[in-house]
Formats: sequence, structure tokens, C-alpha cells
Amino acid sequence: MELDVADLRLLVAIVQTGSLTRAAASLEQSLNVVSRRLQRLEATSGVQLVRRTTRRLTVTEAGERLHRHAIRALVHVDAAVADLAAERAEPVGTVRVVLPSSTVTPWLLNHLRELRATHPRLHVRLLVTDHDQPLGGDVDLAVVVGPIPDRAGVVSRRVATVRWAFCAAPSYIEAHGMPTTPEELGSHDCLRFRGTTTQDTWTLEDDAGRRVTVPVGGGFESDDSRALGEATYAGLGIGIRPARELADGVASGRLVHVLPGWWFSATPVSLVGPPARERMPAVRVVADALIAGLRSL
Repeated sequence: MELDVADLRLLVAIVQTGSLTRAAASLEQSLNVVSRRLQRLEATSGVQLVRRTTRRLTVTEAGERLHRHAIRALVHVDAAVADLAAERAEPVGTVRVVLPSSTVTPWLLNHLRELRATHPRLHVRLLVTDHDQPLGGDVDLAVVVGPIPDRAGVVSRRVATVRWAFCAAPSYIEAHGMPTTPEELGSHDCLRFRGTTTQDTWTLEDDAGRRVTVPVGGGFESDDSRALGEATYAGLGIGIRPARELADGVASGRLVHVLPGWWFSATPVSLVGPPARERMPAVRVVADALIAGLRSL
């Protein structure tokens, strides 16, 4: 049985995305091409790798075993390719980055602007999403805020810790008053992030390390951190913004610091990626620019 590297990448993309359609998108191929390649791979291996119905895709035990071997093999292949690519002095090509909207700040974009000015043949493609994305296919780097998901074949490094402060637009404070204790947040419009569920409580921590969890409500919520940030500036309620953004907002008169001395729980920020790819010049310089921008949060 002979399998080529493209076959292994195909299987990894299918398993990690859980869908032929999403695998096709990550590999930038048509669904028909991916389906034919999977059929050929199963014929070559002599076993069924995935079970497909009109509603779902399930990886077989044989498919899981081959996927684990493929991950290990691709790490070595990518390392060899990276060593060859490292000989090139000029970072060129496209680097694809997945990151949450809360990290797309002017400071991060300034670092990327400076990077592009220095390396004009380098292209940076950002996929901005506040939903967990599988790190597979053609994604080179991912920025993760919070716990690191358990993923095979990737390495992570913590690059920053974000302190989140409470704030509001002056217009909101003028209309609704300033809360003086965490418990008073329950009677205010709090701008809440909606993931799989709505935030019904916020956990605050003071400078002495004391923690308190309070109920919060309000009439505005979103699954997009950018929307929540813009809603804060627009006066829709009390929001949670990174400490540096708050400082700039207060200095410009666009924000008011709410509950000074209290913070939303600090969150780690990590950079995640396949270990071999960061040795590629293009990925390495983008990673350095991202780290510099993330440390400004």
C-alpha cells in the first residue's frame, strides 16, 4: 500500500474538520474532488476510513488509526520542508492565521503593517472568528484566548495575559448612573458574550485577589467581541474591554472606568500551530509580529 503526502493531508483535514465540505474548503478543493480522493484512498488502503450518510460523517476505527499515523508522519514531512524553506532569506507566500475578534486591535494591526512594509512579498490572511476552529488544512497559526484545546500535532506557547476592565460610555453613565459595588451590576445593562449559552453571571476579582460572582442582565448580547466593543462605545451598556484599550478610551473621553479596582478574570493568550511551520521564514516573522501585538493587549 502506497500513500502520498496529499492523501495523508486529506485524511487529517477530514478528521479534524468532521466534514467533507469543511475539509474541501480548508484544502481549497471542490467537494467532488475530495470525495473522489477519499474513495481512492479507501480503495488503496483496502479499508473503510469514514462512514458517510446524508446527515453525518463518522470516522471508523481504521480511520482513527491511520489519522494518528498521518499526524506523526506529517510532522516529520513538514519539518523537512521547513528546513529547506529556512534557507530562503526572504519571507514570501501566504500565512493564514485564525484569531478571535477581541485580539484584532490597532496595535496588532500596526505590527502587521510594519511587517508588510518590510516584506512586501509576504501576504497575511486573517480568519477572524469567536468560535473554536480546527487547526488543520491550510491554517498556519491560531491565536487562542483562554484554555488551549487538546489537539494532536500542534504546539502552543503562552505569549500574554489579558486583564479585562469594566467600562461604559459617558452617555450611559449619565443616563443610568455609576455602579459602586459588583452587586449593583445586576440592575444595569451588561453587554454579555453569547457562546453556546448566555452569560448570566460575571466573576470579578479585586486587586487583593478576592473573587465574587454576581448575576448580570441586560438587553444586548452578541457572539462577536467586536460588536460588544462597539456597543460599549455606543452607550448600550457596561462592557468588558482589555486594560490598555480602556486606558486609551478614558484618555480620549470615549470611555469611563467602571468599578476601578475590580477586574474580569485574567485570561491567557497563546499562539498555536504545527511545530514545523513556525520554522518557515514567512510563518516565523508573522508569529513574531502577532506576539508583539498580543503583548500590547
